[in-house]
Amino acid sequence: MIKNIFWGICITLPTLIQLSAGSSYIPEGRLVCMVESDSTKAIQTITQFLHWYKKNYWVVNKTGLSFVNEKGIYQVDSTACAKYLDILMASGYLSNNYKKTVARLFLFKG
Repeated sequence: MIKNIFWGICITLPTLIQLSAGSSYIPEGRLVCMVESDSTKAIQTITQFLHWYKKNYWVVNKTGLSFVNEKGIYQVDSTACAKYLDILMASGYLSNNYKKTVARLFLFKG
């Protein structure tokens, strides 16, 4: 449970900060500079998302994102990952670019 929350925050926070700063394009691996008013908005957006996530935790995490195959090797469940992303997207806090980036990450890890 703690691991899911940790990874959810690690993946989501950089995107939320950039979205709250008004950026619709989020390049990978780049830092975003924000003025003070943008920082305040970013904090509010992140806080709102974390409240949403807490309220919807059991819905978001009702299925695992991986399984053990017949050889005993863990694999990413791409169908479960797609459902997971759809639920997160329903929060209204994440961009389509975020969804594409995370979907590529899930496929790469699979």
